[in-house]
Amino acid sequence: MSIYSIANYAAGTTYNIHDIVRYPSNTANFYYSLGDGQVGNTPSTSSTAWGGLSSFNGIIKPKFIWRTNYGITAQHEPSTLEIKFSDGYSQRVVLNINNNLLTLDVKFDLRTEKETAAIIHFLYARASRESFLFTPSPPHDLQKLFICKKWADQYIYYNNHSISCLFEETAVISR
Repeated sequence: MSIYSIANYAAGTTYNIHDIVRYPSNTANFYYSLGDGQVGNTPSTSSTAWGGLSSFNGIIKPKFIWRTNYGITAQHEPSTLEIKFSDGYSQRVVLNINNNLLTLDVKFDLRTEKETAAIIHFLYARASRESFLFTPSPPHDLQKLFICKKWADQYIYYNNHSISCLFEETAVISR
């Protein structure tokens, strides 16, 4: 399965889990099959048979649908400005409205070739510029917008792949 040549959705075709289709034809709307043996389930943002796109504040956004492994590292680095005065007194001020955005180091181990291709395709299609929806694990379990500027995939042996990604929360919807 290549991440570079994705077929258009065809009614009457049987799709299995992690199959990728473009719908409607000639768009950047990609859907990922959520189950095996699907026939006649047309991809849409409201479909329970397909994932990959969702509505967020009235805008259709890509949605990352794969579960990560345990052991997510969440980094916090609030943006503040510290002002130091001559008498040793200092004061810190928040620099902007969204000053504590998450950075998540996530991993996907023991993944099949098809699932790996689907995950890599999703990230490749965003090209580190388009934000996507993702819901981290607790205690950060709120759907937020992220970008992924960096990922690596490792072929361990047949049908066993590992992927590591750096997801950075963004406060702005990017297209």
